[in-house]
Amino acid sequence: MTRWLQHLSTILLFLWCPDLYAQKTVDKEISLIYHSLGNKNQFTENDFNFLQSLKESDLSQSPDSIIYQYHYLIGSWLDYNDGDLQKRTYHIEKALHLIETKPIFSLGIFDIEYLWLSNAMAECYEEFGNIDKAIFQYERTLVRGEKFLNKESNNNIRGAKSNSISSLGELYAKKGYKREAISCFEKAFEISSVDYKPGTTETYFPLWRLCVYYRDLKDYDKSVSSWKRLLQFFEEHHAILTEEYASAYFFLGATYSAAKDLDSAIASYKRAISIYQQINASLEEVKSTYDNLLCAYAEAGNIDGFKEIKSILQEYYFSQNKKEDYYRSLWAASTLLPSDEVKQVMDELLENFSKLEISSQQVKIMMRLADINLDIEPQNSILYCNRAINIINQSEDRNTAVGWLYTLHQIRSLAYQKQSDFKSAINDALCALDHFSKCNDATDKTKQQLLFRTISLYLEDKDYKKIVGLEKELLPLTKKIYSEKSHEYVSNLTLNGISLMYNRKYKKAINTFKGLSSLILQIDGERSINFATNLHNMGRAYMLKGDNKKAIAYLEKAKALQLSIEGTIDDKTNQYLNELGIYE
Repeated sequence: MTRWLQHLSTILLFLWCPDLYAQKTVDKEISLIYHSLGNKNQFTENDFNFLQSLKESDLSQSPDSIIYQYHYLIGSWLDYNDGDLQKRTYHIEKALHLIETKPIFSLGIFDIEYLWLSNAMAECYEEFGNIDKAIFQYERTLVRGEKFLNKESNNNIRGAKSNSISSLGELYAKKGYKREAISCFEKAFEISSVDYKPGTTETYFPLWRLCVYYRDLKDYDKSVSSWKRLLQFFEEHHAILTEEYASAYFFLGATYSAAKDLDSAIASYKRAISIYQQINASLEEVKSTYDNLLCAYAEAGNIDGFKEIKSILQEYYFSQNKKEDYYRSLWAASTLLPSDEVKQVMDELLENFSKLEISSQQVKIMMRLADINLDIEPQNSILYCNRAINIINQSEDRNTAVGWLYTLHQIRSLAYQKQSDFKSAINDALCALDHFSKCNDATDKTKQQLLFRTISLYLEDKDYKKIVGLEKELLPLTKKIYSEKSHEYVSNLTLNGISLMYNRKYKKAINTFKGLSSLILQIDGERSINFATNLHNMGRAYMLKGDNKKAIAYLEKAKALQLSIEGTIDDKTNQYLNELGIYE
């Protein structure tokens, strides 16, 4: 009778306490979702919606294990689906705190879930931009779990530990801790490589990352050595007829290319292609290797090889109705061809890009042709610039093409200067300066060079009055960039003195040259060609002023110094002395 009353009281308790009954239902549902995720790797959106509908207050009577599962599940879902970072961090942090502070599992906290939570927490810190905190999280995890996380652990734990160490290496690399980064990649590979099977990228990725890291550091010898080590690893594991083996050869070739060892790059790309062909890879999978091989042949000046690969790519891209992609690949390679081999390819590109209405590529091609023709045929250079500028002016992208316009006007200005058409050269130089000032990456140093060149053109054109306004901008800019005691400042101040002299401001010009004498003596000393040039300019200023006595004195000093330093006399110095009645 007593036992029956006890059962009755229990039944009545559930009837009178619906909240307790509901609590048990919620706990059971959370547990089912958790174990389903663990056993079958299944986690549906309905599961997440159910969890989202709950409030933490709904779990106030739940055991710690259920509260842990609730936060772990939501954190997992948000992490997998790249959900809101704030929410993701909150739930991962809650689950991590519970697993570290509560006796939830009989096996202790150092299992696969702890590693996942720790790594996920570090990744959240990294996304927030707090690299130091992320590093601390990884270091803390690895130190606390070191005695449990050894090489003899199961492959899941080995993989998780390797991932932690490799990720820590990535962060060390970002901070510039070279030795620590390399050590992490090496240790991670030592752990993960135990479980290698062809296709299991994560087991060899730490060594792959080390190869890339050395290349990023421009330590090409060590990068090449590491790629060869990875290739040997594949060979030892009988994985030579695999995509990953071919891919490693591709990246070895890219590293050789970066190191300008083009013969080795070409050999590596050809080896990669051979492997791809043996495993019957589609040309779609191999095209990147062909593209790189085309560039390597172009840079090496191997025209026969270039034409062979060009033909293969043309056949493939045209068969796939991807003509644009073909001409883009050809353009990338053509920029590396020697100047004497590029015209035919450029003409082909120009004709076909016109048909395809790819204006930006046409501009790039004509810009290169203009640059190539600058020293050979300046008039052709001008024509190519004209065509490119017309395309830009007719394009909808005109306002965003200031960088191109700056370069094109600068090239055309140089071409006009070679033809001694100084007025046209000046107009283009001013246009280049205007467009450059609108560029997002405009720098003071380039602006200073543009101003200096424009003033020099005005001097050649003997248009001295136009120089004055530009000088007011040039001198303080040069002083700011290079300092007063620099050759750049001396050159600019020399232009200033010459401008004053030919604008008939002789007194100011002479004072400028006197100041320059003192400055040049501090920088180069008396026995310097700069000092001789300044003496020459001083003599010319006195000559124009009509003070022939001082003019002769300074020109004679300039002549003696020129002869002493260079063994010859400047033609202008002799000319002025002859005009003053001083003959050799």
